[in-house]
Amino acid sequence: MKMQIKTKPWKNLAMIALVAVLALLTGCSSTQLGQLVEAGMLATGQDPESAAQARQAASSLSGALVPVDEETERSLGSGVAVQAYSTIGKRHPNEALQRYVNLVGRTVAANSDRPDLPYTFAVLENSTPNAFAGPGGYIFITTGSLGVMKSEAELAGVLAHEVAHVSRKHILRTYRRASMVGALQQSAAAMDANITQYTSLVDAASDTLFDKGLDQRFEYEADLVGTEIAAVTGYDPRGLLVFLSKLNKISSAGGGWFKTHPPMTQRINRLNQFLTRELGGEKGIQQGERFQRTISAHLR
Repeated sequence: MKMQIKTKPWKNLAMIALVAVLALLTGCSSTQLGQLVEAGMLATGQDPESAAQARQAASSLSGALVPVDEETERSLGSGVAVQAYSTIGKRHPNEALQRYVNLVGRTVAANSDRPDLPYTFAVLENSTPNAFAGPGGYIFITTGSLGVMKSEAELAGVLAHEVAHVSRKHILRTYRRASMVGALQQSAAAMDANITQYTSLVDAASDTLFDKGLDQRFEYEADLVGTEIAAVTGYDPRGLLVFLSKLNKISSAGGGWFKTHPPMTQRINRLNQFLTRELGGEKGIQQGERFQRTISAHLR
C-alpha cells in the first residue's frame, strides 16, 4: 500500500510561489508551470484534486508576475479614450488649447519614471472638474478643471498626478487584482481580434476610472509622486495642493473628482505634510499670466 505524504497548505503555496518565480526567470509559460506543479505534487503522494487546484493557482500566480507589454497597454488606452469621448465629453475643438495642454503635460511627463511613453493629453468638454489617466499614457482633463485653475503650476500639478498613475501602472495593477491577468497577457493584436474580450477589458478600465475610482492608496501615491514630478520640472510644487484646496471649497460639488477620489481633506493634509517634510520652502514657476492668457483666448 502506497503511503500518502501529507503536506501543509502553506507549504504548498510557498512551493508554488517559488516555482512561479523560477518559471518567470527561465521563460516557462504559465501553462507549463501549472503542469510542473501538478506533476510534482502527484509524485509526492498528493491527491489528484489538490494537485489540480495547485496547478490552477500556479498558473494564475505566474501570470500575475508577467509584465504587460506596452503595445497591449496602449491598445487598451485607445479603447478607454473612445469611451471617455462618449461618456465624459467631446474633445474640445480648439486645437491651440489642446496643444498648450499637451505641451505642459509632455513637459512634466519627461521627468517621470516612464519618459519615453508616447503620452497623449486631451481636454474634454465637461463642466465638472475632473481628470483621468488611462492605460498607456492617455490622459484627460475637463474644461471644468481648467476653469477652476489660475496658473500653469496648477495645471502641471494635476497633469503630473495623472502621469504618476501611468508611470506607476496603477490601472494595470488594478487589472491584476481583478483576476484579469490572462487576458492582459495576450498581445494587442489578439485582443483586437477577440472583440468581446477586448471590450470587456476596456469597459472594466473605464468603469474604474470614470465611476468607481482607483484604490485610495494609488491616489495618495499619485499625489506625492506627481508633486515631485512637477517640482523637478521647475513648477511650484504647491500647484496640485492649491487646486485641491479650491475644489474643497466648492460646497455644491458632486460627482467628478469627489466621486472617484479619496476625501479631499485627507489628500490636502497628506500633501501639506509631504511638502513641509520633503520640499520645505522650495518654490518654482507659477506662469499665472501665460495660463490666464491662453485660457481666456481659447476657452472662456
